[in-house]
Amino acid sequence: ALAIGSAHGINPLLALFLKDRLAFDIDSIGYVFMYIGSVSVFARVLLLGRAVDRFGEVRVSRIGIVSLSLAFFMMPFVYSIGALAFVLAFHPIGMALTFPCMTALLSRLVPQGDRGMYLGVQQAFAGLCRILAPLLYGNAYDLLGKGAPFWCAGSVVIATLMLGIGLQNFAAADHAPSDK
Repeated sequence: ALAIGSAHGINPLLALFLKDRLAFDIDSIGYVFMYIGSVSVFARVLLLGRAVDRFGEVRVSRIGIVSLSLAFFMMPFVYSIGALAFVLAFHPIGMALTFPCMTALLSRLVPQGDRGMYLGVQQAFAGLCRILAPLLYGNAYDLLGKGAPFWCAGSVVIATLMLGIGLQNFAAADHAPSDK
C-alpha cells in the first residue's frame, strides 16, 4: 500500500515537475504518459512472467521496489529529455515487477478462508494511500521544493524492503498452492 501510494502520488506531480524543469506544456505532456504506458505494457508482457519463472515472486518484487525507488531518487537530476526517458523507464518497470508479485504472494501466503479479507484490506489501504499520497507529495512540492516529493517517495518505497525481511523463507516453506 505504501509503495502503491508513492507510485500513484508522484504521477500527478510529473506534469508540474516537467513543466518547471523541461518546459513541457499541455501539448507535450501526453507523450510522457504514453511512454510510461508503453514501457508498462512491455514490462508486464515481456518481463514479468519470465522474471517470476526464473527468480520467483519475492526476488522479482524486490527488484521492482529497487527499480521504482531508483526512478524517484533519480528524477530530481533530470535536465534533458534523454535523461527523462532513461529515468522514467524505471517507474513502470518497478510497478510491473512489484505489485502483481505482491498480490500473488499475499494470495498464496494467507489461509485460503481469509484470502478475500486480506486482499480486500490490501486494496482498501492501497486506495487510502492513493488518496493521501498526492496530497502529501503536492504539499512537499510546494513547501519543500521540486525534488522533495521524489526523495520522499523514493525513501518510502525503499523502506518497504524492510517489511519483506524473511519473506523469501516464508514463501518457500510449504506455502505453494496445493493441487488438491
